[in-house]
Amino acid sequence: MSNHRPDGTAPVDEAPMEAPVRNGEPAGEGPVRTAFRTCPLCEAGCGLEITLKGGEVTRIRGDRLDVASSGYICPKGSTLKDLHNDPDWLRRPLVRVDGELVETDWDTAFERVRQGLGRIIAEHGKDAVGIYLGNPGAHSLAPMMYSRAVITSLGTGNRFSASTVDQRPKEISASLMFGSVAVPVPDLDRTDLLVMLGANPHASNGSLCTAPDFKGRIEAIRERGGTVVVVDPRLSETAMRSDLHLAIRPGTDAHLLAAVARLLLEGDHIGDMARHCAGLDRLPELLEPFTPEVAATVTGLEPAQIVDLADRLATTERAAVYGRIGTCTQEFGTLASWLVDVVNILAGNLDVVGGAMFAKGAVGQPSTKGEPGRGRGFRMNRVRSRVSGVGETLGEFPVAVMAEEIETPGEGQIRAMVTVAGNPVSSAPNAARIDAALASLDFMVCVDPYVNETTRHADVILPPPSSLQKGHYDLALLNFAVHNVANYSPPVLPLEEGQMAEWEILCRLALAAAGQGPDVGPEVIDDMMIEGLLASAVRDVSSPVHGRDPAELLAELGDRRGPERMLDAMLRTGPYGDGFGAHPGGLTLDVLLASPHGVDLGELEAGRVPDLLRTPSGRIEMAPEILVEDMGRLVGSLDRPWDEQMVLVGRRHVRSNNSWMHNIRVLTKGRNRCTMQIHPEDADRFGLADGSPARVRSRTGEVVIDTEVTDGIRPGVVSIPHGFGQNLPGVRLRVATEYRGVNTNLLTDDEFLDPVSGNAALNGVPVEVAPA
Repeated sequence: MSNHRPDGTAPVDEAPMEAPVRNGEPAGEGPVRTAFRTCPLCEAGCGLEITLKGGEVTRIRGDRLDVASSGYICPKGSTLKDLHNDPDWLRRPLVRVDGELVETDWDTAFERVRQGLGRIIAEHGKDAVGIYLGNPGAHSLAPMMYSRAVITSLGTGNRFSASTVDQRPKEISASLMFGSVAVPVPDLDRTDLLVMLGANPHASNGSLCTAPDFKGRIEAIRERGGTVVVVDPRLSETAMRSDLHLAIRPGTDAHLLAAVARLLLEGDHIGDMARHCAGLDRLPELLEPFTPEVAATVTGLEPAQIVDLADRLATTERAAVYGRIGTCTQEFGTLASWLVDVVNILAGNLDVVGGAMFAKGAVGQPSTKGEPGRGRGFRMNRVRSRVSGVGETLGEFPVAVMAEEIETPGEGQIRAMVTVAGNPVSSAPNAARIDAALASLDFMVCVDPYVNETTRHADVILPPPSSLQKGHYDLALLNFAVHNVANYSPPVLPLEEGQMAEWEILCRLALAAAGQGPDVGPEVIDDMMIEGLLASAVRDVSSPVHGRDPAELLAELGDRRGPERMLDAMLRTGPYGDGFGAHPGGLTLDVLLASPHGVDLGELEAGRVPDLLRTPSGRIEMAPEILVEDMGRLVGSLDRPWDEQMVLVGRRHVRSNNSWMHNIRVLTKGRNRCTMQIHPEDADRFGLADGSPARVRSRTGEVVIDTEVTDGIRPGVVSIPHGFGQNLPGVRLRVATEYRGVNTNLLTDDEFLDPVSGNAALNGVPVEVAPA
């Protein structure tokens, strides 16, 4: 893998550093030491080599010995020191006094939480409190382990997360097909044809595909004679470096994939996988309407391009289709996500080397627990939201209905909110409505290091320490890795006086939600969590500790507390673990601590099917009923006048990360990156020039934004990046508020959803464009 930076120039060895590290030790004094850790900022999980002198970080660069990343680092990874030193990063809790957020001590903050939540629950019931879990929590060990304790203590059914503006359609389609969230990933290092839809790894690496230096791996495919195809309305950074770019009309990926699947059915490419599939016989009828000619009228592609794509997939021995956020955040998101795997299966490319394969993380996942090859399957829509009647998925309601659940009076109305690492005012559709709804709450508590667009409404803010002060293991993301690895990072810097460990914050929040005061410590929740984990492990017939005494296992874990104790137990009972002595030499936390560059667990293995399946039938469900029904909606869209209105899509940049990296000046300096990209034909039609202000209006709102005229986007489409617009009153982000960005989610529509998943359709949003 290459060690170049994402813009193709020199290696990133260090980033500009401004302020001294606050850890109680004089900056720049003391011995020089080197620490190694995994970068937690995105799903790539790159290894970092961090040089410190005394209490100050002096350099951050890629860890050349890291088993996954081999020295690769992007511009964001080198700014962990800047994040740690950010003067706007809160070190102590804030509480609202006379309308203002002021600093306080932890006991006072948690007492305010206990009283505030307790009053709401006593008067209106547990469902009067809602909880929202944000994206950064998936990149942090403590929220991954202890957010469940907060949810349990609250006892509310009003649960939301950033997943429903992101990957929920893929989670659903995989669960319906395979019985659990077992998402196949492209075998990047061995494939000869990679087809990508809705993904731009040159800007954002992989997603639901943990692949450090994704761009370098793509380049390696081409260097070894392979082919890279990018399907995207924009000539993205990845499309620029591909062999073939198909400039599809936004929101029509499912139509294209259906046509490709129909063509693949005409041949016999599926091979032995057919015997592991149920419902194959239903596909011909479902796909019949999607001829290349019909699909071409919808997608804006040529019929010959669709036929060529199917031929490439059918004739290339090692090929994989990878669809990501652009295929999820659209009105046919679950169908598109399902059809990605249908195409891989019909082309004979699932669960084979060089195709779409399944990772096996060191921490057990549903596909490695229980009886191999069979399970209870996946259920959804078990309960429905109070106002719109939208079904739950994976225990959550779509964030698109959160505002109406706050606004609408009646039993079960949300009157208080808890957010953990979330900023829905920036990340959710119809942002103005969510902003107003949060402002109307009776009480709000946020676990967050910043006063941002969302937390400015809080009555209490509980700030976690910085990434450099926390241990790290990618608990979820390594289950989607393109190469099996395990890597734990201990904290690089200690907590400062007055700070609290993130796991303790969450445990104390759970206790406060249950009405407990400061006399009950976080270790009570911690003990409950580890005891529950071990009890589950000894009940699992597939576990190496099946039938053993949980108390004995607990004693073997020693004196550790918090996430590290939990992680040690998970590793030891996982697929590569020592089984608490049953498999000597297997993984433990101590093994990872002794391996600072990580442990290489090997390439992805072919032949995981059928053992990983957890469907009741023990087979891959090719035609889940809920998706069969939704195909009627897709067929009905074939006659839609797709090109009558301008539509909006998003985009990413390598120096940005959703809404929470814009307060780092080294990442925001330079040209304005929050622009509206528009094709020259459309710019002429609307009277816009490069750099001129444009007014973009949708059903839900409008923004004024600088125009960027480019032929790198198809006509009829405009593109605005998400995560900007931190200039609202009360926000305390001194760098981000200076930036000329706008919040694109003022334009996205909370009524424009993928109805199967409830996921917000953030792409393909109808808009009007005019000079400002």
